[in-house]
This record gives sequence, C-alpha cells and structure tokens, in this order.
Amino acid sequence: MNGITSPEGIIMLCVAILLDFIGFIIFLIGTWFGIDDYAILDILGGMIIGGWLLIRHTFSGSSQNSKEDDKQDEDKERIENDKEKEYNKNNKISFKVPEKNPIKNSSKNLLKKTAKRFGLNFLIELIPVLGGFYPGWTITVWKEMKN
Repeated sequence: MNGITSPEGIIMLCVAILLDFIGFIIFLIGTWFGIDDYAILDILGGMIIGGWLLIRHTFSGSSQNSKEDDKQDEDKERIENDKEKEYNKNNKISFKVPEKNPIKNSSKNLLKKTAKRFGLNFLIELIPVLGGFYPGWTITVWKEMKN
C-alpha cells in the first residue's frame, strides 16, 4: 500500500492535521490575547514533515522522478562507454576517469527534489498571519501521498 490509506499516510496525515489545528488555535487565541508560538510549530513541523520527506525519498525507489533520473544516468553511462570504446579503438589507450563524488551529487538531487515539494508550504507557514490559518502541513502530506 502506498497511498493516503496506508499506515504511513494515515499517521503522517494525522500529525499534519494536528500541527495545523494547533497553529489555528494559537492564531485564534493570538488575535484576542496577543499570544504567539514564536515559530515553534513551524520548526517542529519542518523537522517532522521535512525529515519524513527526506527519509521517504531516500529509501523509496518507486518514485517517478527517481526512475527517470536512473534512466538518464544509464543513458549517460552508455554514451560515455561508447565514446570510450571508440577512443580505445582509435588510440589504443585505455583509462577511465573516476566520477567526482557520486554520493554528493545524489544528495544534492535529493535535496532539490525535497525542496521543490516542501519549500513553498514551509515558507508560507513561516509568515505569522498566513501560517496560522493556512493548512500547509496537511497539503504537503496530502500531495506527497497522492504521488
């Protein structure tokens, strides 16, 4: 199961709804009594939901983007191997240049993907008035589980 009704989806949706609900209550109370959470909920939500997104994209090999990236990487490798073979035929010199830190490149791609999904809602949550009544955490989890 890999959707909203999966155990992961239900748990994360409940956490997101709880974060948004507490933020809304603090927003309502804050308008009358001047109470603010000083972005504690935003930081907590960012750590929980953002960490979940990073873990989910790190260990899941089933996302469409990772499959497309894998195909592109395989095509690049095949083209480079063909060029290397052609060069070896002509010059009879064989050597292979090692990749520059492949782990660093994959982590950059992972962070870019997560930032695209997570960034706008997190920025809206940080704005004091909008973050109080905007259900950004719920929307983020919903969109993630729908994909």
